[in-house]
Amino acid sequence: MTGIPAQSALWPAPTAARPVDATVTVPGSKSVTNRGLVLAALASEPGWLRRPLRSRDTLLMAEALRAMGVQIDTVPNNSSGSGE
Repeated sequence: MTGIPAQSALWPAPTAARPVDATVTVPGSKSVTNRGLVLAALASEPGWLRRPLRSRDTLLMAEALRAMGVQIDTVPNNSSGSGE
């Protein structure tokens, strides 16, 4: 493709003047939460999802797994447990 500048020419990446010391909280992911629910449901031991994304899709996945007999508990600290 000609006539289109290279991506780096459009926006120079920022650089830090000194070492960065920070903690970043990444928002939840619908697909990662659903995968975690399925994997925990398939496991032979109970599992935990820490800070799962709560969305319509993830709630529907949890309800579908419950309908198939999977025990899923929700606890106040925003974690979900599931297993056999």
